Amino acid sequence: LLIGVATGRSDVSDDEYTRVKIHGNHAFSLLKVHSLSHDKRFVLVRDPHSCTNFEDKHVTRESLDSLQKVQRAERRSGSCWISWQMFLKYFSSITICRWRADMFDVRADGQFTLDASQPITVYQFHLPAVSQINISLYYHKQDRTQRVLHTQSFLLCDIDHTNGKTGELTANISGTRDGFTSWDGSLRSGNYVLIPFSTSFWSKSEDTSALNYTVVIHASNTLELTPVEEPVTYLSDCLIAAVIKNADRSTKEKDYKYYSTKNGCMAFVAENSSQQYLNVTIDFEQARRFSTSRQAFLTIDSLPPRTRQILFVAEWKPQGNGTSSMNYSYLTELCSQKSETIPRLMEIDIHQPRPISL
Repeated sequence: LLIGVATGRSDVSDDEYTRVKIHGNHAFSLLKVHSLSHDKRFVLVRDPHSCTNFEDKHVTRESLDSLQKVQRAERRSGSCWISWQMFLKYFSSITICRWRADMFDVRADGQFTLDASQPITVYQFHLPAVSQINISLYYHKQDRTQRVLHTQSFLLCDIDHTNGKTGELTANISGTRDGFTSWDGSLRSGNYVLIPFSTSFWSKSEDTSALNYTVVIHASNTLELTPVEEPVTYLSDCLIAAVIKNADRSTKEKDYKYYSTKNGCMAFVAENSSQQYLNVTIDFEQARRFSTSRQAFLTIDSLPPRTRQILFVAEWKPQGNGTSSMNYSYLTELCSQKSETIPRLMEIDIHQPRPISL
């Protein structure tokens, strides 16, 4: 059953909830109840919106080792084991939701990356038949009162395991400046890959606990998520496919094309179909409360023949006062020689040119 529990007892003060490091007036998911003996009963709960630092003196190291074998609690995903007496003391209500036997629930925890070269976790799954599916990406705030200051997205692409190509039939992109991103739709039978990502934490000295997320999938057919670590160029290929399929704006010339998206995930892709180098200079003008994955407001790229490239992924920054604004212009030149790239790209980088598949 889907069971929710809530704190907020009238006989427990806000200071007491703060002292024991558990949120008052807050909803949790009840995942498991287990007894180690007649007088040792425990409850596994999860805060779906933040990490947990709750400590229970009745959950000894020996007890926790036994409970973790029953079902593992991960503090970074907001779950923890609580003794029955502490559960009764701090929780006030239980809600049992209606069970839907025709929907399957799958979850996986992961972390966003810290730079444009870091390998990324992708989640592969297979659908045996046409399925209704809902995908949600939840960011785990370190504290529930923390303001969400990042943009997060996920890609959903079909994958052909025979040739390794992705996004030929399905290439969806969902993005929000929020800690919750979702997508609903119908998918045909086949193999798929789901890729959560965010450029908001790049070039920052973040504690890894600030990068945690959970993927939740509800589907009308059973599926299993298989996490696989891939080089960031895998993200490049899927993002390029998604931007081309979902472009809000495109410029198409004989030898080159540009594609861009503006809602949720803002990305700009260039395609060089010529036999020369495509040199592209982008100048961000009057950019306020705005940042890009290149960490620069002037970029120069030189695409080799028959390649595509993510020139930038951008986002609005909510810090500070005043309005957000941005305008950019770009210059195009076809040359026989490669020009210098500014800023320089790392050897493995999401912005590296990718070959156009035949």
